[in-house]
Amino acid sequence: MEQTIQQAAVALADEAIDLSRSLDDGARAVGTSGILIAEGDSWFAYPGTNLIKELKRLGFRIESNAENGSLLEDMAYSKDRLADLHGRMREAQQEWAEIPRAILLSGGGNDIVNEPLLVMLNHAAAGEPALDPQMVEAMIDVRLANAIRSWIASVQRLVADVWGEGVRVPVVMHGYDYPVPDGRGYKKIGVTWRGPWMQPDFHARGFDDLGQSRDLIAILITRYNDMVARLASTEQGLNLRYANLLNTLSSDLSNYKDSWDNELHPEKEPFRLLADRLVRVIP
Repeated sequence: MEQTIQQAAVALADEAIDLSRSLDDGARAVGTSGILIAEGDSWFAYPGTNLIKELKRLGFRIESNAENGSLLEDMAYSKDRLADLHGRMREAQQEWAEIPRAILLSGGGNDIVNEPLLVMLNHAAAGEPALDPQMVEAMIDVRLANAIRSWIASVQRLVADVWGEGVRVPVVMHGYDYPVPDGRGYKKIGVTWRGPWMQPDFHARGFDDLGQSRDLIAILITRYNDMVARLASTEQGLNLRYANLLNTLSSDLSNYKDSWDNELHPEKEPFRLLADRLVRVIP
């Protein structure tokens, strides 16, 4: 019975995809036209397919500044990265001369894996909670929350510079679904180019059971989603909308590889399921 709710959610999403594909292009584009500006990590820039490509499939015009491996803190604080985003906005304004419907942000996943994950984990033999509560709070509820606040403030300043003083565009930020830290990285032509991002750190801290590691990373993913949702609901000045993508994909050890291409990235069809959930939050 493991993950039965997850499986039901995926099945329902599959039905929705099939229905949408049965419609003609004009009908399918209703509510999915207009301009989006995107900044983010590999969920927006993954080779082959990604959320941006799937949103374009639905009818959006998108100017994207996303790069694989991006850290949320870099996107929030790097002057060069913000200058690149500013340039993308100018290109969009010159090409389409419309105010964007939304700014899309994808970020945070890379910020809680690799070294940060190692810091948040206690050793399995230490007799302490597996996840250090103080480190988790400092990383997710303080550092990353502050980065999101700073990023949105910078983005709105760029929007006002490009589209006019007083113009504010809603920001849509998605959370992540529950991955499985099985040691698979991004492979191309049989060669691993990036990753793994989680399993080595779990092993270094004495966690060798895949189910236990999956459950621990799920706690962190839930905490991150909760933080973004809280910012969206309680800090109205951010003009932030949270897209909940949890339980779209499977983390059931019997079938999760149908959903996940590797430790961090979905397969092609699951990206479509995620995009169909994300689009519901775009104003």
